Amino acid sequence: MEENKIMSKISKILKNIRFRAIALCICLSFILWSFITFGDYRQHEFEVPIKFENSLKPDEIYHTKDSVVEVKVNATGFYFLFRNGFKTRRETLDFDVNDLPLNKAKGEIKLSSNFLKAPIAKLLDMEDAKISLLPDTIYLKWQKKFSKQVPIVNRAKFDTKPSFRIEKEPEFLLKQIRIEGEKHILDKIDTIYTKTLSLNNINKTHIALIPLEINQQHQGVYFQTTNIPVKIEVEQVTERVVEVPIKIEKKGLEENVKVFPSTVSVKIRLPIKDFKKVVPEDFSFYVVCDKDMQNYKKLPVRYANIPENVEILEISPRRLNYIILND
Repeated sequence: MEENKIMSKISKILKNIRFRAIALCICLSFILWSFITFGDYRQHEFEVPIKFENSLKPDEIYHTKDSVVEVKVNATGFYFLFRNGFKTRRETLDFDVNDLPLNKAKGEIKLSSNFLKAPIAKLLDMEDAKISLLPDTIYLKWQKKFSKQVPIVNRAKFDTKPSFRIEKEPEFLLKQIRIEGEKHILDKIDTIYTKTLSLNNINKTHIALIPLEINQQHQGVYFQTTNIPVKIEVEQVTERVVEVPIKIEKKGLEENVKVFPSTVSVKIRLPIKDFKKVVPEDFSFYVVCDKDMQNYKKLPVRYANIPENVEILEISPRRLNYIILND
């Protein structure tokens, strides 16, 4: 029994020694692989976005299309791993164009690789590494900004729900708009149109925003706004019939004339608020009696005055019978 215990202990010790030896071999292999893999100098490539903004000079135009620079770094794998390998987001280099060297004679800003290397290296925390950039130069075009006012022409249409109507012509709260851009582009723009669209089923007074029609002609143009506020005043209406007496207007005729019927039924549309205010006396309907009237079997009904905000829908009858009275 004692002998078996001794042999069991010896077996456990040998197993532990074997496990530790295997673990040590694995660790040494990993360390050796790391030195082989990351110890050599290699070229690492990645991209750095460059963004431009103009914060101080709104009267100048910079064609600041954002760029992407390809960065090549010659360094060991360990250098790249510990300086950049653990970053999860792509760094962006931001420039204010007012801080960049401007050549007004050529109308451009020239950013060479020598100019860009230092800020890019600082951004990446690789100031002691050897880096190269592609493209090696970035150009920004510069121009003076011009502005002008142009009139707005409406192409939109407005329609209401039944029993409503637009009280008066929709009012554009902006009659003209300021645009900015390069002079040769602005010289070609004399008018700006709204989009051709229809606003239907309007049932209340409100201010709508009508978008402008912006197309390729306006590329590179800054607009004061791209939506024009329009005040649309709407009123609720109703219909009623008014019996209006007919007046006789004689022109060069001595005889008396009698027409029948002596009244006409006038179907009108009017605001609900004015329903009780409108009376027959507010209307002036008449027929003209002259020497040529005998050429007509009936006389057409005419009207001269109708109340404000009243719309005539139908007159019945439209022509009247008549007789000439001989005294």
